Formats: sequence, C-alpha cells, structure tokens
Amino acid sequence: MKNGISCLPITRLLALLLASAVSAQGTTWSSLASTANPPPRTYQAMAYDAARQEVVLFGGSVSGCVNDTWTWNGTSWTQRTPVVSPVGRNGHAMAYDRQRGVVVLFGGNQCGGYLNDTWEWDGTTWQQVFSATQPPGRTSHGFVYHEATGTCVMFGGWNGSRFNDTWEWDGVNWQQRQPATSPPNTLSLPGEAMAYDSARERSVIAIYYPSTGIETWEWDGVDWSLAHSGLMLPGSYQIAYDRGRGRTVLMGGSNSYTVAYGHTYEWDGTVWSQAMPITTIDRGLHSMVFDEARDQLVTFGGFSDLWPNTVLATGTYAYESLNPSTWASYGAGCPGSLGNLELAAAESRPWLGDTFSVEVGNLPVGSVPLLITGHAPSQQPLSGLGIPGCTLLVVDENIFLMTHSGSTASWSLAVPTTTSLIGMQFFLQSAAVLAGGNNPLGAALSPGLRGTVGAR
Repeated sequence: MKNGISCLPITRLLALLLASAVSAQGTTWSSLASTANPPPRTYQAMAYDAARQEVVLFGGSVSGCVNDTWTWNGTSWTQRTPVVSPVGRNGHAMAYDRQRGVVVLFGGNQCGGYLNDTWEWDGTTWQQVFSATQPPGRTSHGFVYHEATGTCVMFGGWNGSRFNDTWEWDGVNWQQRQPATSPPNTLSLPGEAMAYDSARERSVIAIYYPSTGIETWEWDGVDWSLAHSGLMLPGSYQIAYDRGRGRTVLMGGSNSYTVAYGHTYEWDGTVWSQAMPITTIDRGLHSMVFDEARDQLVTFGGFSDLWPNTVLATGTYAYESLNPSTWASYGAGCPGSLGNLELAAAESRPWLGDTFSVEVGNLPVGSVPLLITGHAPSQQPLSGLGIPGCTLLVVDENIFLMTHSGSTASWSLAVPTTTSLIGMQFFLQSAAVLAGGNNPLGAALSPGLRGTVGAR
C-alpha cells in the first residue's frame, strides 16, 4: 500500500469487498448490431469525437473512392449530409484534436493522385484549412493527436516512395520536425498504424517490415525511440489505444494481401502479448478506434479475404474486457474555502494486479486531505457532527491521509492478483479539514466515487 496510514486497513477493506462469485477473465470481440451500416469498404479512416461522443468515419474504397461521412453512437450508424465535404479518397488518416474539439483529416489517394489537403470536422460539416507550409501528398500515413504537446503528429506514408518524415499540425500551421532519430523508411505494407498512449504520454507506431516483422517506435514529443522489434505478424493491421484498460491493441492483418487474420495483441509499453487467439473477425485494411463513451474498441470495414476473390468485411465489432474496471461519480459534496473538492481517478483504474490512483483537487491552503473508503454507499447527514450541509457518502471502513502537494493530493493502492476480487465494488470520498473553515469542524467533502475491480 502506498500513501496510506497502514497496510492493515486495506487488507480489511479488500476482505469486506470480496465478490461472492468469480467471473471469467479476459477480453472478447463481439458484434454490434445496427439497422443501417455503411457500405463495406477498405482504406477508410475513423476517429472518436469526444465532444459529441461518437465515432466518425469518412471515405475509403467502395468500387472507387467515396466521400461519405458516417457517425456511430454505440447503437447505430447515421449517414451525415454536410454542406461541404472533402473529395473522395482512400488511405487518408484522421485524428481528434481534444483541445479544439474537431476531427482533423489529412491526405489520402484520390484513386489516381496523392492529396495533401487538410480538413476539419466540427460535428456538422467539413471545412478545409490552409497552412503556409504543407507536407507532401501521401497515403497510408500514421496520424494521432499527441495530448502532451496539443498537436496532431503525422509520420511516414507513401506516394510512390516511402516517407519517414515527422510533421505536426497545431490547428494553424504544419511544421516539419527534425528528430535526431526516426524509424527507417524501408518499404512496408501499408501503412503506419499509430495510436496515442495517454497514460505514458507517448505516440506509438507499429511499422511492418517484410524481413524483420513489426517494429514498435514511440514519439515523446521531441524524438523517436525504438521500443520493440521482431513481432512476427502480417501487415495491414490496425492499432488503437484502449484508455480504459491502458493498453495499445493491435488487431488483424493480411498475408501479402491474400488472406486476412484476426490476431489480437496488446502493448503495455514494454512487451507485446497475445490477448486472445485468432478470432473469426478476420480483416485487413480496416479501421479501429477507442469509443470512450462506451469504453470499448470499435472496428469497421476492411476485407476478410482478398485472393482470388475479394470479400469485404461486414459489420461493426467491439473489443472489451469480460470484467471491466469502472469508475463513476455519485452524490454531491460540500465546498471549502476554494470551492468544491474535485475527486477523480487518475490515469489508472482498479485492475487486478495493477496500481490505481485517485486525486483530489481544489484543496484549501493549509488543509489536511483525507480519503474515506468503504464497501457501500451512504447518505448520512453530518450536521450532528458540526458539519452542516454536508453528507457522508460512504459507509466508512477506513480513513487515509493523502499525499499533499499544493492544492492537490493523491492516494494509490496496489490491487492484489486475487481473482476473488474481480467484480467487487468499493466507494470513496475525500475530505479536507481546515481550522477556521466554512463550518465548526472546518471540513469540506467531495462527491463520491464508485469503483469496480476488473480483470484485463
């Protein structure tokens, strides 16, 4: 245990929270039914629009290049009818700019010519944006939003020859970066699959080389570094970062454009491990993104078999844990001298065998931050204890002193690997005690947090 008062209370807490039944561990792919699917296609692009909580799909190849726009809300696809749209294309890339709340699209192939235009989707329509400096036109490039720098990062691609250049889009201009180290530009199957690891603040790219397999490189905002090599899988796969599970997931691929596969592997920042055997969801040249609102990876499109008879993949599929780890706020707090306390999960969740953390913000200067933990929710008024207008939201089992730094404090716990903990719920509430505060006891309380222990 870290940042607590004693190891004994945690042992007691976990014992109290033991689930009565143990569920199976692991992950699974499942079909997501929709009454109206986009036409099957390859070389399309998708991005998750966090502001509008929907997946955005644009373009691809459907008996030629198309320029249709679709959105997925977790239940159904809807074809959108924007006033303005980019020209039809395939092999383009899209990323969601979290700071500006727009989906950014760059490049692709107009079924005969390489494009270097930049477009942005605001949830209603597309708008072309211009920069004094433009990257060369290309297809099959890696493209993600790098949250640590607040820029969209692009690497590599193809326009008759292979690129290994790095560019950044800040919403106004494109700028070519000059890193000391870059992945080699050896010819590979399309394309450079890329994702952003928000927990480690790294952009991850997986590049297939025919002779050596997949190389995994990471961009830290300044330079590239080789993180792993020798993963022997076919190319034309996709990767996406699962923010809930803290893993970069690789799925699918094809063997020289002849047979599609359903391999699923996960990258934890150190090694790739096979998450599950080859599935029946075989595909290559597909798209895959993480749907934050539904806490699942979503894939659509691609082909399920190519030679000698091309078979386009149909249906929308989700990848998620059989035993998810969850966080949810509940109840209301009562303010301190700086306003309401803000209790939130850090970039972690209570997964079996992992360390999870919570943080409280907006602490009054000089206050003592505490974390109350328990096995059940409560609605206990605290007026009788000298804290009028405040409510205890936890059946309190333990109180911990949090690690204090300025106006924030943190607390973390290493969850045991005990499988009987899977599915257990626990409840948290933070408190700040300050002499001369808003009430006789000088206490402020946050809203509650409800957590569930899951297994990856």
